[in-house]
Amino acid sequence: MFDQLPLDVLHHGILPLLSFDDRISFTRVLNPEDRRCKHLNQTFIFKFSILHASALLRKQITNIIRPPNPTPARCRRVIMRLYKRYENYALAIQYSYGLRHQFLTKLNEFSTSHDVTESFRTSFGNLALKIRQDLVEKYPYIREEKVSRKI
Repeated sequence: MFDQLPLDVLHHGILPLLSFDDRISFTRVLNPEDRRCKHLNQTFIFKFSILHASALLRKQITNIIRPPNPTPARCRRVIMRLYKRYENYALAIQYSYGLRHQFLTKLNEFSTSHDVTESFRTSFGNLALKIRQDLVEKYPYIREEKVSRKI
C-alpha cells in the first residue's frame, strides 16, 4: 500500500502524524533508498534519557515495595542493589527535586533504621555516606525538567 503513494505524501503527509515508535516502524517498511535521515533533536535525547532513568528507578522501587518472594534477606538485597546502582538513574535524580528528596530521605531511613541487622546497617551506612558525597559533588541538583510520557 505504501509503495503506491508518492514519497512526498509519505514524508510530509503521514510521517509527521506518527509517534516516535511508529516512525521507526514506518521507516523500516520503506525501501532503503526512499528513507530520509533526520537527526534527533538533542533536547529530545536528553528528555528521553531522564524518562528512561526514571523508569529504571520506578521499577527498582516497585521491587522494594512488592518483592516477588518477600523475605527480610531478599528485601535487604534489593535495597542494596538499588543504591549500589544509583548512577544508572543519576540523571533523573539531578533533574527532579521530588525524586532527589525522596531518594535521600529513604537513604537516611535505611541507614538509621533499627529494624535491620547491625551488619546491614553498617555496610549500608558506609554506602549511604559515599552516595551522599557523590550526589553533592558529582550529581548536584541542576533544575526541574518537565518530561511528558509522550516523547
